[in-house]
Amino acid sequence: MTEINYERADLEACGVPRRFLDVLYGEMKDTEAIKVARKHAKDVARGACLVLSGPVGVGKTVAAVRLLRWLYQRRICGLFRGAAEVSRENISKLADVPALILDDFGQERFSQDTEYLLELRHARVMPTVITTNLTLDAVKRAYGERLVDRFREWAIFYELKGTSLRRKET
Repeated sequence: MTEINYERADLEACGVPRRFLDVLYGEMKDTEAIKVARKHAKDVARGACLVLSGPVGVGKTVAAVRLLRWLYQRRICGLFRGAAEVSRENISKLADVPALILDDFGQERFSQDTEYLLELRHARVMPTVITTNLTLDAVKRAYGERLVDRFREWAIFYELKGTSLRRKET
């Protein structure tokens, strides 16, 4: 009889893509992104926003999923959503969920919806983790000073460096 990993099943039900679950439950390097997420996990649990910014493939999403797992283990429910999934129809649900992982911020088509969602979560002091390829200056150009000012108060904005961990040695 196969043993069921209920934690994994619950995280998948929270919207975590299977690829990231496979990485989460497999061998995992202690990347800079994971170290940052671990360092700020308690801040996020208390309602802070952690923004993991950096080039593609440096482990931002894996670190965010690992943090969602840490929150789950402490009975803080959460959802994983791509920024492109944010819409007027689901803003109230995403604004009220106890913890939100918002992946690929800056890739969404309707940035006003995402900006409004983040304003709501900021006002409610809701645990939020954002992954993005945008620097803080690029966020300011794309969304304006208003959102950046909220980030200054609410968010820990961490810019990661490095090359893609997905690249295979040749």
